[in-house]
Amino acid sequence: MRFWNAAILLALTAAVLWAGGTSADGPLTLEGRTTSSLTVSWSWNGQTASAYELAWWARGDDEAAAWRSVRKTAAQRRHTIEGLDAGVHYVIRVRALGFDDRPLASLQGTFATNSAVEGQPLDPRLLRGLAERLTLELASSRELCTAGTLTEISWQINGGKPPYTLQVEDSPANADAENIRINCGALSAVEAADEEAALAAKRVTAVVTDARGVRREATIDVARVRALPAPEPRTPSANPTSIGTSWVADEGKNHGVDVHWWLIRWRAASAPSDTEWAYRWFERHPARGIVIGGVGSLSQGTAYAFAFAALRDPIERWTPDALRWSRTLEATTAATPTGVTSVATHDTITVTWDDQPSVDMNVEIIRADGKGRLRGVAARRRDADPPNQLALIDLEPATEYRITLLVGGGGVRPLSTTITATTAAAPVGWQPPARGAQNLRTTATHDTITVTWDAPVPNTRDRWIIYIGHSSWSTPNDYWISAPLTFTLEGLTPSTTYSVKVVHADLYGVEVSTTVTTAPVQDQSPPGSAGTERSARASG
Repeated sequence: MRFWNAAILLALTAAVLWAGGTSADGPLTLEGRTTSSLTVSWSWNGQTASAYELAWWARGDDEAAAWRSVRKTAAQRRHTIEGLDAGVHYVIRVRALGFDDRPLASLQGTFATNSAVEGQPLDPRLLRGLAERLTLELASSRELCTAGTLTEISWQINGGKPPYTLQVEDSPANADAENIRINCGALSAVEAADEEAALAAKRVTAVVTDARGVRREATIDVARVRALPAPEPRTPSANPTSIGTSWVADEGKNHGVDVHWWLIRWRAASAPSDTEWAYRWFERHPARGIVIGGVGSLSQGTAYAFAFAALRDPIERWTPDALRWSRTLEATTAATPTGVTSVATHDTITVTWDDQPSVDMNVEIIRADGKGRLRGVAARRRDADPPNQLALIDLEPATEYRITLLVGGGGVRPLSTTITATTAAAPVGWQPPARGAQNLRTTATHDTITVTWDAPVPNTRDRWIIYIGHSSWSTPNDYWISAPLTFTLEGLTPSTTYSVKVVHADLYGVEVSTTVTTAPVQDQSPPGSAGTERSARASG
């Protein structure tokens, strides 16, 4: 009897279906398959079943650990298993359950999903050592990707059987790398013409295939935006080997990003239009306001064209044609002054030199005996002088002067040319001009002294030094000003006498001195400490 019951159970067992996946007559039937699913149905003519348990596992896995199952009602005799790997054999088992949930019998078969590569035969070796299910996830380095610029797409591959083959945007990628750069897409003609036109997101697709031919696809959408507006450049300045300038970033909007990155491009102004630009990117200041920048390692005495663009991210420097550039400026680096000549009268020397565009020329004059010094293009200069000429006035008659023209500075060793010139003898009846502070006036309160004076030559922009001292101080305090010609010293002690000296710094160091006594306290706060006493500020 025991042997007879075993024979009945064996008769009920389904025929085994192999790699071809075609169904033979029997109670467990394959009705359909894809690269990731198997659809099976079954018939049951035995003892009445209350339910069915359908289970499956990938052939080659550890059978005890790999079974996955689903419960079906007595009326449900068809099921589609989803989420399978391509080109893999699966063992499928259906158990008929009695009313006490004990198995009455089992139906079992082996079926293969479709191969990921059309027409590729299954490798029997891939039936062993099957790894966990293959997955692929994507991420972008940029939340907002400027149209026509780059973003970095990174990925996470899990499961499957390495090694992996990866494609991003239909281009091969190294699956073991961290990321790959892809272009977010250029603007269409319509989008470029309409500043308000909406821009669609860039959809990035990647596909990974493992050693078994199992294939997974993933996508990610990257928001695409227009390039930031072009900054407005300001007048440049030049040194012998560098050009500096500033520009105004967009004051009205921050365009969804606080910009800290800028790109500058430059090339020789005489270069053909198809000459490649040189580029430099840097981080400077916030998105709005005045930004300062420049370039170095340039050739002396050469004209350069340059422009600026704003970046959302430093990666945009690799696609400069996608940015919006400022208008192109031109500036010429400095060279050693040439063509320096002079014409002298009894009290003036007019110096002329070859003009250097974009360069501020500094002029220094000193008496040959070492006394007195004038320095600075603005010192003792008439407003009507052309840019390559300077009239030095109110000089001593019959005196030899050394005149040096300098270009450069700001940490760069200046270039210079020196000449000598001698003023003529004074004409009959000539009177020396007034020098130093004129008409010096002072007023005082209990803790302040205000000093005011007039310049010896009106409408000049000479420098002045104010000294204030006290008998108890080791050294006087000094303060440099150029205009207006008034200065207020604060935080002084009431009823105290101070020495005040005004020095005309740009003309032989002529000084005018006086003493001033502060007023006594009258219903005022107690006098300040000695430390406070020595503070001062310019009233202008």
